Amino acid sequence: MKKFFATFLTLATFALILAFSTACGNSQTPATAPLAPIEISQATEQIETTEPTTETAPLADSRTITNIDGTLLTIPTNIETIVSIMPSNTEMLALLGLSDNIIATDTFSSDVAGISQEIAVLSTDNIDMEYIISINPNIVIASDILRFMDDDPLSALSTVGIAVVYMPMSNTISEIQRDVRFLGELMNAENIAESLIEQMDETILQISEISETIANPRTVYMEIEPAPFMFSLGSGTFLNELLEIVGAVNIFGGETGWISVTDEVLLVENPDVIVTNVGWLDNPIEEIAARPGWEVLSAVQNEQIFQIDTNASSRPTPHIINVLVDLALAIYPEYFSQIEHVTFSE
Repeated sequence: MKKFFATFLTLATFALILAFSTACGNSQTPATAPLAPIEISQATEQIETTEPTTETAPLADSRTITNIDGTLLTIPTNIETIVSIMPSNTEMLALLGLSDNIIATDTFSSDVAGISQEIAVLSTDNIDMEYIISINPNIVIASDILRFMDDDPLSALSTVGIAVVYMPMSNTISEIQRDVRFLGELMNAENIAESLIEQMDETILQISEISETIANPRTVYMEIEPAPFMFSLGSGTFLNELLEIVGAVNIFGGETGWISVTDEVLLVENPDVIVTNVGWLDNPIEEIAARPGWEVLSAVQNEQIFQIDTNASSRPTPHIINVLVDLALAIYPEYFSQIEHVTFSE
């Protein structure tokens, strides 16, 4: 049960909402399903032994930029130390070349490539603001998810002069690129940000030009949570956008958001291809193929079941572009055999 909610909400870019919500809000989700307790590692020993101090200088050398929501933000002119709370934020900062500037992050960000394993890891069920004050970062980049029950839950940091930015919950490719561009401006890394966006656009264009030549689109069921709960996705999600770009037909494309799935619906839709991003099962492909009654599905009979990377397909960052490549190669190998994965460069 824990894995179900962790995956479902992470894919909705709600990974941190686990600490603040007690029920899933989507109309497709059973209204009575409670959130199971989430095992979140506590802060490192460094956090427990460090004496906090509130002697943090106010922002003296600062500049003002426009936030994504249109409000004005006052931030340090030069940002050298960052606390990042939310794995998508951490990944984008790493892609902007700022891994070494991150001095603390959240539990869910611990596996982001390039992030030092020596830095403090903050528990997201009760963020230790005294510790953050004690290490005095130039800026804290958090998520709107933290504002689920409080409009400014990190106000204690702003009060002592630490800049705080809340990033929105992005669900589309254009929103992801907007976030990259904003973080580039925030961190004085505009050129790198534009390079990331350009690399994304180049791959999207390359795949789109090929997919336009596909005469017989294949139907796809994308599973983000396995039996017995089974969840998929519809429009308004970047994963659905990726399927559309490769020229595939999402069997739930007519729905919106995150979709609860039943065996009966799958048997009626009978998709040509099944894609899963479930990463904790020993062999999710075999698990799907062995489900009772699923042996009649075309995807099972033709061995068209594929697994994609869990993190890359769950986090709204430029890494989704390689999920696009994986989907193209899995669904239409005869069309996309020459497509290569993107190695992001500055």
